[in-house]
Amino acid sequence: ADFARPWVIKAANYSNMAESGVLPRDESYELAREAADQALNINPELAGAHSASAWVSMYYDNDLVLAARGFQRALELDRTNLRVLSNASALLLKLRRFDAAIAVQEYLAPRNPLSAIGLYNLGEVYFAAGRFDDSASAFRSMLELSPDFRGGHLWLGKAMLMAGDAAGAYESAQKESFEPFRRLGVALCAYGLGKHQEADEALAWIVEHGEPHFPYDIASVWAYRENGEKTAEWIQKAIAYNDNDVGDPVQDPLFTFVL
Repeated sequence: ADFARPWVIKAANYSNMAESGVLPRDESYELAREAADQALNINPELAGAHSASAWVSMYYDNDLVLAARGFQRALELDRTNLRVLSNASALLLKLRRFDAAIAVQEYLAPRNPLSAIGLYNLGEVYFAAGRFDDSASAFRSMLELSPDFRGGHLWLGKAMLMAGDAAGAYESAQKESFEPFRRLGVALCAYGLGKHQEADEALAWIVEHGEPHFPYDIASVWAYRENGEKTAEWIQKAIAYNDNDVGDPVQDPLFTFVL
């Protein structure tokens, strides 16, 4: 039995907890790092262990060079590992290599057609590349497989909003089951629909209850509202909170409204 694999799974779970706000970000990623290190200590030839470690380097340490080395080693060990390929595509996305990231996710999707996470990843890369209709289609397929996927309706709403369907975006945002993400979606989509008071109330709620967890997302809401001063303020807060997305405003289409 390979006793390293459970530690790889733990590392992935802790990373997911950081992104969803289930645990404080610093705590989650340090636990993820410890789990990845433990996996590497047990089996240094396990591709998933190198990938898990690279993920922490990329999203928590913001060390893309170290992350690239980790993913390279993981792929040297196992070029057919779908999880490693998917994780490596996130690095391509951060490097703005959109076509390459899309190619990887389009390769992966039919090989794991019942993976809601795979469809989420595909929708995310389409969104970053400005292919909003394709993004919305991927998120709809994801929600058909997993109607309660955390963040699914938020992302579908964002894609529909950027595709020009503010009414549909607002409807999707209202269906989001995770309260912070529902508020973020409403703050964006209600504003796009002209429901400014409702949007302001949702934004005020997420600022009060979610500042340490979602500063980058709050910055994106202000960017969509074309408020450069508030966008810059919340980007600085995202830097202070070490939000893993803070290096990505130039690849997030919502920020085009102020860039």
